[in-house]
Amino acid sequence: MIWKKNNNLQLAKIKEEMDAHFESKLSKQLQEHFTSINQSMNDLTNNLQKVETVDKSLEKLNRTFNDPKVRGIFGEISLQKILTNNLSNENVLWKSQVNLSKLKNEHEVEIKNEIVDFVVEVISKKNEKQFLPIDSKFPIEAYNKIFEANSKEELKKLKKQFKTAIKSQAESISKKYLKQGITTDYAIMFLPSDSIYAQAVEDGEFNFELQNKYKVFLAGPSTITFFINHILLQWKNFETNKHIGNIQELLDNIQKKFANIKKYLDNSKNKAQKIIDDLTTANNLTDTITKISNKINPSVTKALTVIEKEEE
Repeated sequence: MIWKKNNNLQLAKIKEEMDAHFESKLSKQLQEHFTSINQSMNDLTNNLQKVETVDKSLEKLNRTFNDPKVRGIFGEISLQKILTNNLSNENVLWKSQVNLSKLKNEHEVEIKNEIVDFVVEVISKKNEKQFLPIDSKFPIEAYNKIFEANSKEELKKLKKQFKTAIKSQAESISKKYLKQGITTDYAIMFLPSDSIYAQAVEDGEFNFELQNKYKVFLAGPSTITFFINHILLQWKNFETNKHIGNIQELLDNIQKKFANIKKYLDNSKNKAQKIIDDLTTANNLTDTITKISNKINPSVTKALTVIEKEEE
């Protein structure tokens, strides 16, 4: 019975040690788990606070962009930065806030004091300098309403309203800023958001109407560089043609001077030939005289000899 009692004591001790071990390990794991949960909750709370801050910022941003004047300034600043980065400093190839009536007026027509956001100096097909008007528009209200649609019919209606807003701006740009003899026969409407631009160019027929009826091309922050690169290429070709013209003029002058030099050389050659001919003639005359003299000399000598003998 004693050995049984000892075994029970040992088993109890082992059980106690195992319970203590597992309890300690479990307690540690639970503590770590709850610590992790607590940290996750803190992170979640912080993230929720950040989301709330972002929501407030977005709400504030939306309220800010509800002001048409602020939207206009944002669009102008965005476009000005693009022009500065791609066309160097202002007043070289482009100008901002330009009064069209102050620009060179080839046809001398009366023009109202219309101020366009930007003009870029370009080269026309006739190789003449003209001004390309670029005006910034930001129809964000009509654009945002598209995403509030609850049905296909409403979506279609809101997209149509968005197009109407774009078309109205295009018509305004066409009437106010396209001036014969001063500007190009087309203008650019700059949309300072690629998302709004993508929505505006979604309908090809709509864009075709803007380009043909109002002579207005749409451009976003990504696509405006296409127009800028085209303008730079025009200027490069213009400068090249101008240099070619200067070289051609130089070659023409050289040819004229060379022709004059040739003329002088021909005249000098003719004069030199005349001198040679005169010298040749004189030489021939000298030879003739010498021959005659040679023929006369023996006769004269003989006659003189006879005369001398008679005198003796």
